[in-house]
Amino acid sequence: MTGAKHHILTCGNGLPIAIVQSAANVNDHLVLPELLDRVRPLRGRPGRPREKITALIADKGYDYPRVYDELEQRRITAYIPRRVNVAHPQMHFDLVVKSDLLSTSR
Repeated sequence: MTGAKHHILTCGNGLPIAIVQSAANVNDHLVLPELLDRVRPLRGRPGRPREKITALIADKGYDYPRVYDELEQRRITAYIPRRVNVAHPQMHFDLVVKSDLLSTSR
């Protein structure tokens, strides 16, 4: 079975600023460098066009060390939720329970 996946980078208003197409079986985080390379200067505000992305919000599919390294090289702040450790799901549950206990204590 074959297929394709569209990776779309949008600005804060939801307008697409870069699009990359890949095979359906390619992990999202492997396409991120190409997606970032396709960003052109952003226009629309008075003054010089913004040429650099300063922050990136992504889903758990991008929570890999190589993504953080890539973003750090480009001086982009990453906002990516952590993946739950599948081998130790109880560890994530314990953290949630402890944080709930802390927030309800008087």
